[in-house]
Amino acid sequence: MFGKKKGVPKSPLVTSSKHEMPSIMPTMTSFEKPSIATPRSLIKHLTDTSPKRCVIYCRVSSWEQVANTSLEHQEKICRDFAARNGWVLATEPFIEEGESAKTADRTQLSKAINFCTDKKNKVDLFLVYKVDRFARNAEDHYAVRGILRRSGVELRSATEQFDDSPMGKAMEGV
Repeated sequence: MFGKKKGVPKSPLVTSSKHEMPSIMPTMTSFEKPSIATPRSLIKHLTDTSPKRCVIYCRVSSWEQVANTSLEHQEKICRDFAARNGWVLATEPFIEEGESAKTADRTQLSKAINFCTDKKNKVDLFLVYKVDRFARNAEDHYAVRGILRRSGVELRSATEQFDDSPMGKAMEGV
């Protein structure tokens, strides 16, 4: 049943003296990697060594809040957080004085969003002291966050941790 050819037994699974894979097996060798399309954003992320560029947004809605979370305190915490993470400011912080977060129609927030969505500014992150400084109601929060995300800008908080996991999204909305 087995013929001898250069010391190699002849079997139905051996197709030549080079021990090629039988025709019922894929022709890919063990050293080949399958071709996988890699998104450009992932390639850019893996090859880009430049620091991430962020925009800081700070807000107080009343003078009572100034004592607890002053604009200077928020800005300092955000600047320190950005520095610890190796991020650079894309522009000076957007400071909202005495405007409520009940609506997204705020002067400095609008300017910050416009700055972030302008591709020439190359903004990676929108940094806030705390998510409630950004928006008070979930509808505005997710609407503005969606605008930022579509522009490739991530929302980050200097004092709260959340990510894109289901648990992170739930924590962000609290």
